[in-house]
Amino acid sequence: MEKAIANHTPKQVFVDRGYRGSYLQEAQVVMTGQRRHSKTTKRWMKRRNSIEPVIGHLKSDHKIKRNWLKGHLGDCMAPILAGRGFNLKKILRALVLFAPEIYWQIMALLKRFYKTIVISSQQSSRINLLLRAAN
Repeated sequence: MEKAIANHTPKQVFVDRGYRGSYLQEAQVVMTGQRRHSKTTKRWMKRRNSIEPVIGHLKSDHKIKRNWLKGHLGDCMAPILAGRGFNLKKILRALVLFAPEIYWQIMALLKRFYKTIVISSQQSSRINLLLRAAN
């Protein structure tokens, strides 16, 4: 197993049947569909099965199907940023339900922040046009 992102090699790897043919020497590969699972292994498989839909959702809705960031640092940052966006969405959804006044205050702050960014980008584009016209 490659140690590109983390300096840790797992002891056990829980995989589905699509993983056949790729075997690790350092780790014990536990495949779904095998009959000889202990209670702890079954618990880990259930945990893996609960995470799979979240990963699929991140791939489809949070643009993690393709890595748009450059280099090794981009490889490390992309899933973390997508996970943060996913968690932020969950927090905002909870705020709508349990504290709507705080949610609307946050939305007003974000709207004000967005307007300042748009104004500053328009001003910089005007300055660039003037500089190009002067040359």
